Amino acid sequence: MDVDRLINRNKDAVYRQLIRLCGNYADADDVLADSMVVAFQSLSQLESEESFRPWLMQIGRRLCWRMKKKQQLMPFLELNEMTADTSTPSPDADLFEKEMSKCLHRALDQLPPKLREAYVMRDIEEVSFEEIGKSQGITTGSARVRVVRARARVRSIIDSGLRDVLQC
Repeated sequence: MDVDRLINRNKDAVYRQLIRLCGNYADADDVLADSMVVAFQSLSQLESEESFRPWLMQIGRRLCWRMKKKQQLMPFLELNEMTADTSTPSPDADLFEKEMSKCLHRALDQLPPKLREAYVMRDIEEVSFEEIGKSQGITTGSARVRVVRARARVRSIIDSGLRDVLQC
């Protein structure tokens, strides 16, 4: 399998999609480079040359989501550092923040992959239902249903986590 030829043939198409997902050229450049490294390291898992582009795109999508998740947490971490300098947070506030963080992570981890992908694409990346449908090979209506189900599960998991905290 000629890796250079595969990458050269597919990188532009994947890069265009990553620009849309990541939201800017710099992040898309970084994600594409990282994706190609991961793809090269995992090349033995590739079943056929025809599946290289979707496979590279899936790797890129996952790396972009991880990057966005880290970027979303940055304002909270910076705010936390700023408040730590000016005042000492109460033990109750610390406990609540830790439990809320656990609930959010647990909710995302418990979603089935298809629901999690639809949820992330719609609510984090702000992708249209039509694009979600195309990405997952389903109709626009089915994409809407997946997002609604994902949101309901996230709320339910978070609510049950908060109930556990408040029953102390």
